[in-house]
Amino acid sequence: MDLYYENGSPPCLSVIVTAAALNVKLNLKELELEVNKEHLTPEFTKINPGTKTFTIADISIYSSFLTIPNPNNDFSPYPNIKKWLKLMEEKAPAKDYIKKSELELEVNKEHLTPEFTKINPQQTVPTLVDNGFALSESRAIMQYLVEKCGKDDSLYPKDLKTRAIVDQRLFFDIGTLYTHVLKSFFYWFDKKPEDPQDLKRLERALIVLNTFLEGNNYVAETKTFTIADISIYSSLLTIPNPNYDFSPYPNVKKWLKLMEEKAPAKDYIKKSVAAIQTFCEKYKP
Repeated sequence: MDLYYENGSPPCLSVIVTAAALNVKLNLKELELEVNKEHLTPEFTKINPGTKTFTIADISIYSSFLTIPNPNNDFSPYPNIKKWLKLMEEKAPAKDYIKKSELELEVNKEHLTPEFTKINPQQTVPTLVDNGFALSESRAIMQYLVEKCGKDDSLYPKDLKTRAIVDQRLFFDIGTLYTHVLKSFFYWFDKKPEDPQDLKRLERALIVLNTFLEGNNYVAETKTFTIADISIYSSLLTIPNPNYDFSPYPNVKKWLKLMEEKAPAKDYIKKSVAAIQTFCEKYKP
């Protein structure tokens, strides 16, 4: 399996650590994302299997489009999206509620090339290619790797309720925690003081994480770490301030120490963290 990745990217780190936990050897293909633009190539964009009926992915993305503030947004440059939006308008259930609800990667640009775009229309890393099957989004890749290669289900339990908690933690990560960590990162990058409200949102996310860990060793209330732990751990490694004070969140602080001990791929984690710290030092306010 080929993995297109960028060193220092938390989502890429999540996938690599998951593969290591599964003893899966990946053929790592590092991309430098802002000069050669390999992820934007037509060749990379073409590989993206579709489905014959709408799924929760369609519902989620359709809901996201409905939040675009401009009601007259021009989708004509994107004919497939325009056609899909019309189809979802016809097929999506709960129409009354829907109506009511309507009230950079900056180095070598290899992810922008036609070759990479064929593989992944999103032009993002990580991207996994397994015998011609291409998959992007780190959390989806982690789930796929466990389902295909896991000798047991410890990383992504099959028990309905336990898996639901793992999924919830993954969604909490991408929708809340990682979002606010990235904002902190961008303030650092722009050499601007962080907005107090954004700081409070990050603190709130850490309070929630601290609550998840109350009485638990791992974030999804499991006895061993799962892909949710790997994903959230990778996100927190992105916080640009290497001396960030986690003392107000004792459960998080204890869990970070545990993950430092338990997470595999330690050499790659060290390399990834070093890349993040080098970048942050370069743009230190």
